[in-house]
Amino acid sequence: MIDDLSVVEEKVSLHFDWLSFTLPMYYEGDTDSEHVFEKLFPIFCDYLGYEIDELIVDPYPKNNYKKSYKLGEHISFRYGGQYTKMKYVVKDIDGAEEIMVDSMQFEVTGQGLREIELRGIIDYIDFFHFLYVTCDGKCNRLDLALDDKVGFLSIDWIKNKIEAGDYTTKFRTPVGRNLPYVPQGSLEDGYSITFGSRNSTQMMCIYDKKLERKFRGENYMGDNWVRWEIRFLGQKANMALDKFLEVGYAELGDFYYENLVELLQIRDRTKDTHKDRWPINKKWLEFTKYTKGVPLKLSYNYFSSIDKKKAWRDYSLSRMHVLLDMSDCYNDDHQVFGLGIARLIHELEKQLDILEEEKIEMKDIALINNYRLQRDPNSKLLKVSDLFKYKLKLEAAIKHLKNSYIDDNPGLPF
Repeated sequence: MIDDLSVVEEKVSLHFDWLSFTLPMYYEGDTDSEHVFEKLFPIFCDYLGYEIDELIVDPYPKNNYKKSYKLGEHISFRYGGQYTKMKYVVKDIDGAEEIMVDSMQFEVTGQGLREIELRGIIDYIDFFHFLYVTCDGKCNRLDLALDDKVGFLSIDWIKNKIEAGDYTTKFRTPVGRNLPYVPQGSLEDGYSITFGSRNSTQMMCIYDKKLERKFRGENYMGDNWVRWEIRFLGQKANMALDKFLEVGYAELGDFYYENLVELLQIRDRTKDTHKDRWPINKKWLEFTKYTKGVPLKLSYNYFSSIDKKKAWRDYSLSRMHVLLDMSDCYNDDHQVFGLGIARLIHELEKQLDILEEEKIEMKDIALINNYRLQRDPNSKLLKVSDLFKYKLKLEAAIKHLKNSYIDDNPGLPF
């Protein structure tokens, strides 16, 4: 039994780990796939925190699609091709009509989702609503991965219990196989156990994430890291998405727990010939208890140390908006404010100096957005392109103020 719950909260976490959608290439009455992609792609960029010019051509389309593009290495857009068309129902005031349109596959790997989160913009509820409702898309795959860095159950303990048959599972043994799971690798090189198959509506994969990181050349300094991955496929993926949109972030851990214990129970062997009557293992019970209610973890909270940074006081976008609003007020009636305009111009020039001299990177944008979201979930989120716009606004405001009032106030310290 682990007494320090703070350790568990820090080291047991839930992530989205794969996302795949099929969307109809139909937008505002347009069915030309090239036109539709040109209209949809900027919207995707706004949700994901990417710039439009970050799109690259992928020379190796998959899944019978004719064209393929990527954002980075792990976010894919595929569309076109005679074998990838889909039925789509167009609804208007006159009724509904079923037509054939091109489809687009939007797919993000687990690593791609971490990269999106690091940009500090993604709101999964809003984004999934856009894919599912606005675009009328269908979810093909949605993975929920639970990371156990506490060490509730070691990979060798799991291996021994499963191989001994001390478990019950909802997964059936596929034709041509002797077991409902497939073991791969070794404890030394990385071991995994996969229940289900690609023909299933669900799969479960349990593996040593620490060793996987090691063989990818990445360091992990902790003692334990076992990943429990539940993959929702086809109709189950859409059901999982419905559930998430219904309960939100807070209850996603409960949903994961319900699926975990439905798919697998590790038990202690008895002489009873009915395995369902074997007692559930105590270590398994302790582990699953802590999975219930585990929160979804987003990678951008790595940058939440912004409160400790003095530079934030000089780089407050909220303050910048106030200053720009004040400059607009001077345009209405500068006599009300008197010589305070000198201080205003000085403050605006300070903000401009920061934008020109300090290199603002993507991780800074993520940090700023996370800070703003924590204080107001409805905050407008910043993109890299906004920095250039702010710079132009500042330059214009300073120039206008100086030109407008220097004649009336010759003593101003410009």
